[in-house]
Amino acid sequence: MKTGLKNIFLSGLLFISTLFLAYSQDFTASVSKKTVAAGERFRLTYTIRNKNVERLSLPQMPDFRIVGGPYQSSQTQIVNGAYSSQSVFAYDLVASAPGEYIIGGAVLKSNGQSFTSNVVQVQVTQSANGAGQQSNNGGNQSTNQTEPKTSTGKNDLFVVTSLSKNSAYPGEPVLVTYKLYSIYPQVNIEDIKYPDYKGAWINEINGSGDKAFSRENYNGKSYNVAVLQRSFFTPQHAGNVDVNPVTAKVLVQYQERSGNFWEDFFGGGRTRQERKNVSGNAGKLKVKAYPESGKPADFNGATGSFTMEVGLDKTETAVNDALTLTLKISGSGNMSMLQAPKLNLPNTFEVFDPKSSEKISVGTDGINGSKSFEYLIIPRAPGNYVLSPLRFAYFNPKTEQYSVLTSDTLKIKVTGNAAAGLVYNSAGGTENLSDDIRYIKTGFKPDSFFDGFFPGILFILLYILFLAATVLLWMYRTKIWDLRNDTDRKKIRMADSVAIKRFKTAAGLLEAGNRGAFYEECYNAINQYLQDRLGAELSALSGQKVKNELINKNVKESLAEEAKQLLEACEMARFAPQGAATELSDFHSRCIRFISNMEAR
Repeated sequence: MKTGLKNIFLSGLLFISTLFLAYSQDFTASVSKKTVAAGERFRLTYTIRNKNVERLSLPQMPDFRIVGGPYQSSQTQIVNGAYSSQSVFAYDLVASAPGEYIIGGAVLKSNGQSFTSNVVQVQVTQSANGAGQQSNNGGNQSTNQTEPKTSTGKNDLFVVTSLSKNSAYPGEPVLVTYKLYSIYPQVNIEDIKYPDYKGAWINEINGSGDKAFSRENYNGKSYNVAVLQRSFFTPQHAGNVDVNPVTAKVLVQYQERSGNFWEDFFGGGRTRQERKNVSGNAGKLKVKAYPESGKPADFNGATGSFTMEVGLDKTETAVNDALTLTLKISGSGNMSMLQAPKLNLPNTFEVFDPKSSEKISVGTDGINGSKSFEYLIIPRAPGNYVLSPLRFAYFNPKTEQYSVLTSDTLKIKVTGNAAAGLVYNSAGGTENLSDDIRYIKTGFKPDSFFDGFFPGILFILLYILFLAATVLLWMYRTKIWDLRNDTDRKKIRMADSVAIKRFKTAAGLLEAGNRGAFYEECYNAINQYLQDRLGAELSALSGQKVKNELINKNVKESLAEEAKQLLEACEMARFAPQGAATELSDFHSRCIRFISNMEAR
């Protein structure tokens, strides 16, 4: 009897839908399968012909979950002057429990009029693994629900923070992934606030947080999932570290049931939107201390797997002619945190602080690339030098052991003559040893010439030689005295040293970010050097006149042109300091090379 009444009821509904088709045949609903198993995905499609779509309202579907869509497509044709159009909206559905269900008509708003689609009948059978029976209880709970749904549940929308590993060493990158989980098919991510990371270095994987949704099972439940961000978290100190979660501001959309069966059946109720702040768990990371066993004395925190290349731009140079030593570290690990190894050079070499550059790529396979250090070196004395091998120590977290990379020995031949009285001082700059105390010669023994001396011609000759030596010594001492009191000549001797000290001051201004003062100091260093070295008054001259004046002082035209360009660049940049830090560092090296070339000419 119940089966007969049910068939009559379904037939009546189909008849009603036929009446609707009489005036809404251009708005139809269809399903990809009329018989599906519980938990099996199928597609509900709405086809709209020759109508402008202002709004499409779905019917209430308490026994189904929307797991995909809407998927939209449109098509327009003009054949023999006749215009036609078609729009398609599709949704992927999953039935909660076995049974026979009717999907009510959707409502289309077009040009101020409302149109209702046909209803669709779907037969849901029990799944082969019995999952449908398990879902039946949930389906009954949803069907017996009498109160309308008015808000989202706390397990319906949340963020999960996941780490690629639970423990690491300082400097070891750990992949952190933030995912947004939602049971709702329509979620709009409006804003994401990322936490402050203290005591760690962060490298984000470009393009990883595309925020596109896909399906994923979590704790036995299917969700729409979007990746908010993937990045590498590199701790700097040992201890227990909390990787703080992100907070997302989202707008969710869902159907609110009216509580009236017939109103819900024919697409009643309304679509609700709710704006929510969503957060999640914090990741827990244990950062282990570096092992003390086998730890090299020069280890400075490099963690990963690396190789090293060392080279000189030239192996033969002249006194005061600058050369460049390049050290390149390649591999994977905490590349941005690598520090420049110290050089162990003879005290006749002047070394400036290294300039670093890096080429790093961040992907799901880790942080890879290279970091280079360029040392500017100026030899101050001739000779054949063999430089000690360079060392680079690092810790490999995979093997949990230390490794030391050692370069080959480097040979440098320096020609020319050392600057008179000038040597490099490791405390900074050069020293004029002509003003220092001379060493006393040891091991000197007086001749026994006067043994048995007697007056005669030999005595007279010796007396004349003594007087001549006294006169020559007096003249020599007078000359030396005049030279030391000659301010101009003293400036010439000290011009190189003064310029180098000024450039060190300029390097400090560059590191402090004071670009205007940096160019001011470079300008004064070059201008003062040329005045002291050549005795030329250049402060009031333009660039071209400076070049002409230097050529008149027997300076090569190429060096005169370089001086002109450097001074003009400083003059322009002092009032409009621009350029990247690397460009300013290159300009600083260029100024130093100019001074070296002037000294070597």
